[in-house]
Amino acid sequence: MTPYTGQFYCIRPAHGKEVKMYQYNNTRQVYAWEKLPLALDVHTVALIFNCTDDCVKKWLQRGKLQGVKIGRAWIIDRDYLRQVISGKGAA
Repeated sequence: MTPYTGQFYCIRPAHGKEVKMYQYNNTRQVYAWEKLPLALDVHTVALIFNCTDDCVKKWLQRGKLQGVKIGRAWIIDRDYLRQVISGKGAA
């Protein structure tokens, strides 16, 4: 049995490129992080975590995720998020 079983998804972040993901045991994994832009918006992060935009905003406001607020929009660093998901970064 391969570890990449489950349904496949494609997300189309604001930059318009497709990024392949897989879902296994209710968790999503990104195949090609390098295809994502360096600065991620809340909606893209919500798609990766399989949650709502409001949930990601609450995490940012409470300090569970690090990001920068520019006007009304939050920006999250792609490499930071990758470290958090892999368990190597402090949230």
